[in-house]
Amino acid sequence: MRGELPDSPWDAVYLGNVVHLFGPEHAAAIVARAGAAIAPGGVLAIQEVVLGLATVAARFGVPMLLGTEAGEAYADDDYRGWMADAGCALEQIVEVQQDRHHLMLGRRR
Repeated sequence: MRGELPDSPWDAVYLGNVVHLFGPEHAAAIVARAGAAIAPGGVLAIQEVVLGLATVAARFGVPMLLGTEAGEAYADDDYRGWMADAGCALEQIVEVQQDRHHLMLGRRR
């Protein structure tokens, strides 16, 4: 997740259950790199266990703190800010798995 992405621009980039593995600085950098690889009008899709939206998120954050260098469950406001900074403002949140996974969608300006 910290390496180079294939040649771009892409119509869509999907980050599925990976952002939580990293501390906030690396998480923001991953979202920024993904956003930069998207063509204008393209979609950034991030699926995660989101603090404040998923009832299991607080418990999910505990093993992230124990099992990763700096990972944690992040709030929708964190993703909202990272996506906006990446030029793909959050437009929609879809519950994928009840009380667990949410898909956050943003479109590249």
